[in-house]
Amino acid sequence: MTTRTPLWKKALLSAVSLGVTVGLLEGGARAWDYAQYGTVRVEGQPVGLYIRDGNPEPRLQPNAHLNGLAYSISVNSRGQRDPERAVPKPRGTVRVWCVGGSTTFDIYASDNHHTWPAVAEKRLSELLPGGHVELINGGVPGDILEGSGKKLAAHGRTLGVDYVLIYHGANDIRAVSGGHFAVHAGPRLPFRSLDLLRDWAVARGMGTGSLPDRAPTRDDRRRLENRLRFLERQVHALNATPIYATHAARMSPDSSGADLRMQAGELPAQLQMSPASARQWYDLWNELMTTRARSVSSPLVDVRAAVGSDRALWGDATHFSDAGAEVAGAAVAEALAPYLSSPH
Repeated sequence: MTTRTPLWKKALLSAVSLGVTVGLLEGGARAWDYAQYGTVRVEGQPVGLYIRDGNPEPRLQPNAHLNGLAYSISVNSRGQRDPERAVPKPRGTVRVWCVGGSTTFDIYASDNHHTWPAVAEKRLSELLPGGHVELINGGVPGDILEGSGKKLAAHGRTLGVDYVLIYHGANDIRAVSGGHFAVHAGPRLPFRSLDLLRDWAVARGMGTGSLPDRAPTRDDRRRLENRLRFLERQVHALNATPIYATHAARMSPDSSGADLRMQAGELPAQLQMSPASARQWYDLWNELMTTRARSVSSPLVDVRAAVGSDRALWGDATHFSDAGAEVAGAAVAEALAPYLSSPH
């Protein structure tokens, strides 16, 4: 005679199996995070990297050190992914502060030495053997032009900054187009494993094909210009000189359809607009950088032209891999070398 398993036992077994499965997935996701950075993530951010005091402005935790299998990050006493710089500035040294968000911080650089500002500094030492040029990495993931201006005002005079290289873009585009302070992929999900799955799908452009077209307007350009002018005022207050750079993205100028969605990756979800509109906004930003550089006879560092759409150069749609940082850093150094070597 066959004995039936009570329904409550089946339900209990199913619940236990589900709990074990979810636990294993969560454990694996958190182990993945720890292997990447040597720490876990809370609300999408590596624990220990940021100052968490309720202030919406992103700031790096001074003297933070994260060491994982994939990435190693060291933050100096001023909250920069940069070595400690001598104060006062050594005689004969030229200092270039590179401002920006996560793309200047260079989140996919394997360590501090592989960020594009570090690569550019090393390359400049080869191009200008008689000079001493330091490129300060002032990038903070999530930062906007206003935040960079405040940090520059706080530390720029002490460090003796001579030039400020502006490599902003997506965060201020997001703020102008959608009224948000910084770039976020969306609301955090209750399980880290679901977050990773969602991030994987977004990075491949899945689900972004139905996002609305949101072409920039004249007013949008004016708002971006006003944000840029705020930073420029902070630069001029230090008697420093702004240097402008176009912002690279994995989107090629002539791609369309599925190819464009794949290249745009996470950008449409972050900006909440179609891939074609995201490219239009980047084109607007880069045209603005070009115009500003020409108007003040500043060198234009055309990072967008230097780094193409080869996936080997990208960690995602906007952040370089180590190989991409090498290309971008070399482009920065080659654009700056003749400018820094001549009197101004």
